[in-house]
Amino acid sequence: MEELLNSAKTQVFKLELLDSYSDAFDDERHELNYFVSNGEEISGNRLYNSNGTWYNTIKKITGSGVKFVRIHVVTLPLTQYLRFEIESYRISQKMGEEIFFLDRNVYESMKKRTKLDMKDFMIFDYDNIIFNNFEVGEGNCAKRFDGCILIEDNKVVKEYSQFYRLLLNRAVPMNEFLGI
Repeated sequence: MEELLNSAKTQVFKLELLDSYSDAFDDERHELNYFVSNGEEISGNRLYNSNGTWYNTIKKITGSGVKFVRIHVVTLPLTQYLRFEIESYRISQKMGEEIFFLDRNVYESMKKRTKLDMKDFMIFDYDNIIFNNFEVGEGNCAKRFDGCILIEDNKVVKEYSQFYRLLLNRAVPMNEFLGI
């Protein structure tokens, strides 16, 4: 995935469908526990230090003129994990990433009108798509990360790109969603 991120020329789109990823990644679980045990407060410096490589990748990509857009489908009310993620997203936003939220009910309604097998994915320049595979447990939460699958089939990439654009038309920018 890193090679695709670094070679992107125009845009990277990311779709996240799960309400939590903390059980799938030890570092996220650790930081989430810290966030919860500290009254849902965490410093940007702590987050940056735990995830700096990712933030620097975003900054490098967007600094080269590549548009990086993420949609996270959310269940309301927001879970502790999603409130934690928002703190991380604030840093990603400062690095140039555009972040949107889409209410799960809206997403589920839209999903019914497609035959696509929906899972987390990233689209690179409308040329490639990577599907992130997770074992999903109770509460629409990732239990385990099972790796990525790269698809270079133009027809598949086009179908998912079209659906992504439909989702983006219904998604709300993060600051608007948060009332900032």
